[in-house]
Amino acid sequence: MISRNRSGRRRSAALAFIVITVLVLNYTGILSLPFSFEDPPQPDRPDFDLAPPCAPTLDHLRRSSYGLTRDIVYQKRCIRPIVDKKLDSQVVSQNPDALIKSGQIVQLDQACEGWTESTCEPVTIKVPPPYPQQDYSGFLFGVATSLDRLNESMSQFESWLGNTHAQLLAIITDPGDESKYKQVTEQFHQRGIELSIKDPWNKAITSNEQHFAIVRDLLAHVTPKTQWTAIVDDDTFFPSLYPMSKILGKYDHKLPAYVGGLSENYDAVKHHGYMAFGGAGVFLSPALLRELDPHLEECLKVDHVPQGDGLLKQCIYSKTKTKLTVVKGLHQLDMGGDMSGFYESGRLPMSLHHWKSWHQAPVDKMVKISEFCGSCFLQRFAFGSDTVLTNGYSIVQYSAGLESVDLNKMEGSWEGAEGFDWSLSPMRSKMDRRLKKSYHLVDTEVVGKNIRQIYIHRLEDDIPGPDEKLKDPKKTPPKIEEMKDEKGLVAVKTLDNTSSITQCNLSPKDDFLASAQWPFNALFEATLFSRRRFDICLGRHQHFIEPLHDFDWKTAPRRQLRPFKPTYHITMAIRADTPSELITIDEDYLDRVTHRRSIIATHGSTVHGCTPEGDAAVRELYTYLLAEQLPKRFPTIFKLSKDNSMCENLATGMSFPTLPEGNMDAALRVLGETVEEDIFLLQETPEGHRSVAFMCCFPSGFDPSSKLGKTLVEIHAPVPSYEKIGSSMERFFTKLEVGKSVKRTNWSVQTHTELFNCQGNHITGDDKYENDEDVDIEKTFLRIELQTLTRLPKTRAILFSFKTYLYPVHQIKDEGLGLAFADAIEGLAKGNAPGMWTYKSAVRWGSSVITYLRS
Repeated sequence: MISRNRSGRRRSAALAFIVITVLVLNYTGILSLPFSFEDPPQPDRPDFDLAPPCAPTLDHLRRSSYGLTRDIVYQKRCIRPIVDKKLDSQVVSQNPDALIKSGQIVQLDQACEGWTESTCEPVTIKVPPPYPQQDYSGFLFGVATSLDRLNESMSQFESWLGNTHAQLLAIITDPGDESKYKQVTEQFHQRGIELSIKDPWNKAITSNEQHFAIVRDLLAHVTPKTQWTAIVDDDTFFPSLYPMSKILGKYDHKLPAYVGGLSENYDAVKHHGYMAFGGAGVFLSPALLRELDPHLEECLKVDHVPQGDGLLKQCIYSKTKTKLTVVKGLHQLDMGGDMSGFYESGRLPMSLHHWKSWHQAPVDKMVKISEFCGSCFLQRFAFGSDTVLTNGYSIVQYSAGLESVDLNKMEGSWEGAEGFDWSLSPMRSKMDRRLKKSYHLVDTEVVGKNIRQIYIHRLEDDIPGPDEKLKDPKKTPPKIEEMKDEKGLVAVKTLDNTSSITQCNLSPKDDFLASAQWPFNALFEATLFSRRRFDICLGRHQHFIEPLHDFDWKTAPRRQLRPFKPTYHITMAIRADTPSELITIDEDYLDRVTHRRSIIATHGSTVHGCTPEGDAAVRELYTYLLAEQLPKRFPTIFKLSKDNSMCENLATGMSFPTLPEGNMDAALRVLGETVEEDIFLLQETPEGHRSVAFMCCFPSGFDPSSKLGKTLVEIHAPVPSYEKIGSSMERFFTKLEVGKSVKRTNWSVQTHTELFNCQGNHITGDDKYENDEDVDIEKTFLRIELQTLTRLPKTRAILFSFKTYLYPVHQIKDEGLGLAFADAIEGLAKGNAPGMWTYKSAVRWGSSVITYLRS
């Protein structure tokens, strides 16, 4: 087992980076609209398991996790470090040599014919020394989470806790099988993590409140060695414990102490107050734990503070004299999307958060370089006139040269970055991606005495959205040959065993792409002839919400949808949608939301619920709808207060805060009586997309609460022939991009007037029924769901929402569609899912309704 230097273990500082770049060019396919749920053509990324042996130094490139194409252009680069104890790692190091050079084509599906290992002249750079070895047994960390989420973060916990002798206490918010506790504990122990697992001492409180109640559990696990305890999330990450231990060493742990970081988001601080935000890590001295423990039950009764870190703040401020000590560098990271500006700023973080939800970052792989050179993690090295290596994160080439970029300022690359300068200044605006070519780290591994990093630049990263323009209109746009999927690798070597550097570019096999001299705007137009590329372009739509300034909901007609066809096939046929159409409002609005409020009050948890994993997604959706989408789309109905803290519904007379208050069930109830759409939120898991929250007042023949926590396959278990589309549905959900919403419809018939119906509309399993029942046509309706799929940008959750319409069957006949509708009903038994005839209960009402429609 390799010894790791995450928190003080050290390696020899003699190392060399090897950078590899790979370009993917083979894109083919013809554009077809409207969309279907079939997978779009992909780059030619085959399974290399059956490929003939290749050179040993290249075999690792065939790993499926890298997703490389058959042909790559390979480049390797070595860097020899020199330790400088006085080096300021925050300053950009300058090197006149170019980092990215020409490479050679390698065919990974062949025996790598024609490839030769080139010699490598190492580039010398200065780096800080590795962190000194230390014993961190004085630290006790506590996390309240589910067993699955704890297990998912095992590698990341290992990165900063493994073999440090620090203790980790996990309170499992979904208590279960003790044997599973033992199994997970043993797995953590095998990785050098001293883990203890416990059930909550108070199982009646919410998972959010467990983040505060863990104070008592931490106190119970304090030993004479314990100097500091910390409350963290399962996605809190410390690049190393060494810098944090140095900071905490300045304070007396024998006295009550409350140490943490604020959110970078001013709105979050304004809403939650001056407190240590939990995702960044909250450090508490044992003395403070002892002061808090007698007051926990009383503090838990504060019903207007749902978050654990908020409860902790309230209890500390009301029951003790201790005040917050703010540590700069503990990062809550309450922002999502493209976080490259933050990571490429050269600022060494004490902690990171939201790396697996609001944004995606392989933090355990990124930080591995610090085993060799301590604070060189995210250290920046400038090469030549246009390239910057941010160690462990990216390699960036600036097409206008380094003189065009102020590297002393953080690029505001994420969404809503304008509001973060108060905490992250100095900042600069987000760059046009055509002026910034990025290779992102995907893997790091120790190879002998060396370390190898792999960076990839993918084709998708080069295709801009329609809102992106060159900042300098006089500058020549990039050529097609410069806009390719690329990959890079870095390896570390000892001084006496240096190796070479290589860059890999894919050979152009597609005739369209071979036109290397086309200007960029011609490339963008040409993407219309490449199905894969056009899909990517759609994913870059500006999230513009078109306001309806003169909208009068009282006179807005309801949509008239008639999606039935002569033969019913179970498909995923969809059409593209826009953010403007996420919520629909018409003349039925007030009656519907009033009815929904009554259903919520009567049926409670049957119509809404949330798992701990769904809290962040509910919070994001709530804030987006009440603070942005609804006021922008329907300004005549939804009005924001002057400080944007409240949203008034002029139709109902109700007002709600734009940031959710209380637990997420309360937030779901607000959404339930504000919009007509029913809502399900799903998160991707290894088992498939899983339902993590819902608000459903108008179910059609199912209990919505029974779907919470289930995967798509489990949710659709009663649906006949679901297996025909199940795998495609999972893949589509995975690939759905932010801003690329889609809509579809689903129809059925019901023989009653109720919108809320947990059973009866469908026949499943052993349900008993009578064939060919007589029905009351006046109470028989065509029921249609207008369904929307979209991805939330921060949590990456999938939002599945639907609005239900009821049309009297006699209206369909009066429109002259009686015969077509009758054929469609008979067609339920004729398509690729004949079980729909029974499932949709046509065995009961079909004969009567068909007879009526044809009369």
